[in-house]
Amino acid sequence: MNNFSSDNSLEENDEIEPISKSQIKREMLALQDLGEKLCKLPLKVIKDFGLNETLFAAYEAAQSIHSHSAQKRHRQYVGKILRKIPSEEVDRINKQLNDYENGLHQETKQFHHLEQLRDNILGNGDKAINELLLEYPFMERSYLRQLVRNANKEREKQQAPKSARLLFKYLKEHVDEN
Repeated sequence: MNNFSSDNSLEENDEIEPISKSQIKREMLALQDLGEKLCKLPLKVIKDFGLNETLFAAYEAAQSIHSHSAQKRHRQYVGKILRKIPSEEVDRINKQLNDYENGLHQETKQFHHLEQLRDNILGNGDKAINELLLEYPFMERSYLRQLVRNANKEREKQQAPKSARLLFKYLKEHVDEN
C-alpha cells in the first residue's frame, strides 16, 4: 500500500512543473534591472511610486554610490529587496515605471514636433506661418512674423538666437492647448 501512495504522490509532483534555474536567474536579473531603473529616477518622481521604506532607503543609498563595483553590488541588493516584495506590488511599480517612461517619450516627441514647426517657420517665413494659422487660427500672425524677422536678423549678425527661442516658447504655449 505504501508503494501505491508513493506512486500517487509522484503523479501529483509530475503535474507541478518546477521552475528552471535559468528562469529563476532571468527573473532575478529582471528585478535587478527594475531596481537599476528605479535608482536612476529623480527623487520627485520616485516619491510618487509609493515604495516601501526598505526599497526607498536603498534608492537613497544608491544616489551616493559612485564606484562601478559598488553599484553592481547595490543593484543585486535592490533586486533582493524586490524579490521579497509581493509580485502584485512589483507589477504595480513596473507599470508606474512604464507609464513614466512612455510619458517621457511623448514629451520628447512633442518637443521634436515643436522644433520642426519652429525650423519650418524660420526657413519658410510667411508660407509656413499661413499653414500654421490654418491649424491654429488663434495664434497672432503679426507676432509670429516679428519673431521670424528678429530671428533672421540675429542669425545674420551671429547673435544669440533669442527670437528663435521666443518663437519656440510661443509655439509650445499655443500648440499644447489643442
